[in-house]
Amino acid sequence: MPSGNLRRDGGYPDYEKQWNVAAEAKSLVLVPVFIDTEWWVTGFEDCGKARESLSELEALKTLALLFGAAIKRKRMEEELQAEKVSVEEKVQVRTKELKEAQEQLTAVLESKRMETAKLTASIHSLGLGL
Repeated sequence: MPSGNLRRDGGYPDYEKQWNVAAEAKSLVLVPVFIDTEWWVTGFEDCGKARESLSELEALKTLALLFGAAIKRKRMEEELQAEKVSVEEKVQVRTKELKEAQEQLTAVLESKRMETAKLTASIHSLGLGL
């Protein structure tokens, strides 16, 4: 039986009712799967016979825990990947800003060096003019 999303009143949304519990089911086990603030329900039905099996229930509980942990891990990996992309974009922007600032500083220093060279040449040529 596929997992579904129970409403708070215990019923399934209309779009999920069609595939949840068969009318001829003789036994049914449902286990909640908690993921952060969400919860889903997973379970099995048996149309052949009514039964009670603690080992199957424990296996289903374990499966539900693993299922929840796997989904949570996948979501965390996706969040980390999105954060990595965001950080890389920020690094590119900052690198571009630093490169532009370095180019501006280089231009200012070159301008000052040219101005100093002109002033030095003027001072050295004062003796010739006198």
